[in-house]
Amino acid sequence: MSTPPLEGPWYITESAARDYGRLMRLPADSDLQRERAELAQLSARAHLVRRQSNGLELWRVKGFHGRRIRLLVGEPPVRFPGAKPALVQVLGEF
Repeated sequence: MSTPPLEGPWYITESAARDYGRLMRLPADSDLQRERAELAQLSARAHLVRRQSNGLELWRVKGFHGRRIRLLVGEPPVRFPGAKPALVQVLGEF
């Protein structure tokens, strides 16, 4: 089943949404749409930290409940001109 696109600067992968769910301790069967919606809101406030040697960009945002969250974003493949960069991984910050 395909998920409709959400507004935000990045395409949010299912893997990133599940990472976010685990980080926020949401139930394993939680609604993927909710996780993507929360990440779309957070992405609007994120700031770029650096471009890593592997080509991914590291972004950081203060999440809900004051928790800092790191976001790894990759550029879309050249074969998809005009596509949004993809949010590929969500990590906590300790």
